[in-house]
Parts: sequence; structure tokens; C-alpha cells
Amino acid sequence: MKNFKWPLSFALFFCLPLLSWAQILGPVGIYKESKYSVLKVLCYDSTNNLVQTGSAFFIDTKGNGITCFHLFTDVVKMLFIDFKGDTFNYARTYKSIKEADICFFATEPKNKPIEHYLRVAKLLPQIGEPVYVVGHPKGLSYSFTNGIVSGIRDINTYDYIQFTAPVSPGNSGGPLLNDRGEVIGVISFNKPDGQSLNFATFIGNLGR
Repeated sequence: MKNFKWPLSFALFFCLPLLSWAQILGPVGIYKESKYSVLKVLCYDSTNNLVQTGSAFFIDTKGNGITCFHLFTDVVKMLFIDFKGDTFNYARTYKSIKEADICFFATEPKNKPIEHYLRVAKLLPQIGEPVYVVGHPKGLSYSFTNGIVSGIRDINTYDYIQFTAPVSPGNSGGPLLNDRGEVIGVISFNKPDGQSLNFATFIGNLGR
């Protein structure tokens, strides 16, 4: 197995303390600030058929991002499209954890740095905190929903955030944001036989 040198941005996100200047943005501000960092993911099989779509997001100026692990199932090619319609090709995976449904990836370099990316929170949220989702449910690009943290669950020894903001297929891999616009989780799955039983893998799982 190849040993990749992780980008400095990864170490900064998970080793430095929280930025004290982060301010509460409110729903309108969160959407305006985050939409340019969120990506639409197109997943293709070996015959170049589109098999599923999802969401992802940039975390630095170099084109590194995070999405969920399960989007890679039976997929041989991935494309990422940002809010402006620019396309980015998948390059490689730095780290992935199947049990936590999380993946840290790189896109192929462009001639200019990425202008917009999301900050990553260090701590688990508290139950009752407001949360926000930007993603592409059922292909409806850059939909925005909100809710609260309704639980913290241990699944396969990893922390998952239970939340009430509505999500659907196509949101997988997108960010769960706090009221400062920081990523606290990556949208993973829901329980369709219940109501508002949605789950995001805690972003800190990737640093374990």
C-alpha cells in the first residue's frame, strides 16, 4: 500500500485549536459563505454510465476535499462540479475509513488556487445546537435546509451526529454545518422508516 504525504491543511484542521474569531453567521450568511465550497459529485461505472450523485466540499486552496466513503462503491471515475460550474477531476484518496463513512481526497491541480473552502470544527456539537445542510438532494443543486442536533451516537466505535435537517439521496458526502459555518459532520445516511432520523459522521473521525 502506498504511503501518501498528507497535506499541511489536514494537520492544521485537526491539530490546531479552534479559531476564536469565528462568528455566528445566521442562515442567510451560512448559505452565502458555504455554497461556493460545496461540490456536486458525479459517479461513473466502468462503462461510463452515471450510477449515482452526491455531495462533497473543499477544505483548502489546493483542491483537497472530503466526502463520504460509500460514494466510491462500484465507481471507477468521479467528477466534481462547483457552484460556478467549474469541473474538477478526482486525483487520489489520502485517507478513508469505511466504518466511519468518510473519505479525504485530492482533485487534479488547476492553474489557480481554490478560492472558497470550508473551515472544519474540532469539537463535537451539543444536542440542541442548530445545524445546516447544503447539498444536492435528488439532483436539486445547492438546496439548503436547517434543523438541530438531536443526538450523538456511537456507531462502529465512531461518533455520528443525529440531526433533524431534511436530507435525501444526493446529500451524501455534503457538509453538516454549525451556526459559524464550520463543518461538524459529513452527511452519511438516514432511517427512512422514521422521521427526521438523519446521521452525519463527525468530521473529527478522520483525524483518528
